[in-house]
Amino acid sequence: MSAQRVAMLRNRDRRLALPIMTHPGLDRIGKRVIECVTDANVQVAAMTELCRAYPTAAATSVMDLTVEAEAFGASIAFFEHEIPTVTGRLVTSLEEVDRLPVPSTTAGRLSVYQEAARGAVRAIHDRPVLASCIGPFSLAARLFGVTEIMTACLLEPETIQLLLEKCTALLVEHVRVLKAAGTDGIVMAEPAAGLLSEELCDAFSSAHVRKVVEAVQSEDYLFVLHNCGNRGHVTSSMVSTGARALHFGNQANMVEALRVVPPDRLVLGNLDPAGLMKLGTPAAVEAAARALLAATIGHPNFILSTGCDMPAGVSEANLAALFAAVSSAEPAKRPVVRAGGRNGAPRARELIHGRFTFSELRPSSHDIGTVLGYPDGELPDVVGTAIEEVVARGEGLWSIEGGCVLSPEVSVDRSAHLIRAQGLTFEVGRIVSGQLSRSTTLAAFLCTAGKGIEDLSRSLMASGDHFTGFVADTIGSLVVEAAMDRLHRALEDLVAEEGLGVTNRYSPGYCEWDVAEQQKLFQLFPPGYCGVTLTDTSLMRPIKTVSGFIGVGPEVHRAPYTCGMCDLKDCLYRRLAKERARSEVRG
Repeated sequence: MSAQRVAMLRNRDRRLALPIMTHPGLDRIGKRVIECVTDANVQVAAMTELCRAYPTAAATSVMDLTVEAEAFGASIAFFEHEIPTVTGRLVTSLEEVDRLPVPSTTAGRLSVYQEAARGAVRAIHDRPVLASCIGPFSLAARLFGVTEIMTACLLEPETIQLLLEKCTALLVEHVRVLKAAGTDGIVMAEPAAGLLSEELCDAFSSAHVRKVVEAVQSEDYLFVLHNCGNRGHVTSSMVSTGARALHFGNQANMVEALRVVPPDRLVLGNLDPAGLMKLGTPAAVEAAARALLAATIGHPNFILSTGCDMPAGVSEANLAALFAAVSSAEPAKRPVVRAGGRNGAPRARELIHGRFTFSELRPSSHDIGTVLGYPDGELPDVVGTAIEEVVARGEGLWSIEGGCVLSPEVSVDRSAHLIRAQGLTFEVGRIVSGQLSRSTTLAAFLCTAGKGIEDLSRSLMASGDHFTGFVADTIGSLVVEAAMDRLHRALEDLVAEEGLGVTNRYSPGYCEWDVAEQQKLFQLFPPGYCGVTLTDTSLMRPIKTVSGFIGVGPEVHRAPYTCGMCDLKDCLYRRLAKERARSEVRG
């Protein structure tokens, strides 16, 4: 049942709202915050009442960022009508961090929140139930001191990394308990990471968040990473965690965030919880909600939310205004063709854009071995060692990004082997013109694995380790194709909403299409798109980059790669397809 409930958050028939709110539920049942954070039954009653009163996309639990710190032994100040706070510093040095034990999952009030999760699952059946926890860096900051940890990240990184390891260990086990309680997902609040630069966020937050994601996220368990401190400067770092949903505070620009986040991830945000939801009028709330929904109309993966937990004093009228705006909003849908030239003439427009992490796309040892010439999947030890070395040394080197732009007016001259789009004539050859002949629109794609893996391969070869350098080169090829597979599927899903299909993808240099045609193809992309440039000899930089056309139309479809029509023998797809066919026969 959980997988179906998680799928409810991808409802494309209507816009969804998932505001983070605790206080409105307590107000409705006449309870105080001090009761909520110490009594599981009060939490469940507040969550249940909110679900009864409002059409929220999911039920969210209390966002209390002191629970895990208290479990470690931090001093907590409680208030009658406010969320608790941590007082003082629990650890101040490497020696104290080293002696700090990782607490059990029943320490302090952890068990209260776990019991609340069980109670909410028993009580709420019509929507997903999301538990909550703090993020590793935000937890470490509460134990070490927010100001002090910012300095220590630069001067004592080993101290903070050790503390983060212990924080992450507790969070992994705590979230596993919450998952076992039957919840459909977790909202991890990591606001302190917004204080870091992108480089520091990668090292001191995202690397540890990723460990929790990998431990608990699954098809039937959603991981939502919240960072209300992000101004847009650490969005890519948030993406790198692999979390399938990202939640933004009101400091972020949602349209810009949606450009960075891959289209297969959910994006939530970002109405101001205090300045708007508490202090604004119902008219102002409805206008702001409508404006944000209109700005994100082209992003079916967007869910309207508040930038953080609402404070006490948000009126029911303001909440009603928020949900009224959502209920009357037009469903999100990206149009396949948009007009937009200065005189109304169609022009190429970006339709899909995404960034990916290596952990999402890492090829299997079997596929790497197949491309290297080991079709039976039994790799010699030297090959396995080389793969692991590349994976380890490549950590942090990947910059995987890609997108598709749509050319809305296309004509295909099959007899002359030509395609005309955006005032350009492409001499694509017999095979490509034939395969794209039924297309009414073309998606020009560009996707790169970045320069880092290219530099690693070259440095290995320059040092004399030619084999490991070749393995790095192979992994780079597989990764960029895996990223493009993701974008291809996202495009296919998107146009299917309008009853359209997509073809296979075709690239210059393959299927008789001259590589020199890259010069025309690149005119369809903005300058420097995805950080890729083209040399005078039509070589793309970074080298691990793919480009080409995908056809779109009502009478086209995507088929298994038909290697028989192509005379290129040394091809990645040919080798993988041949081995997979052998595997099916053996199976």
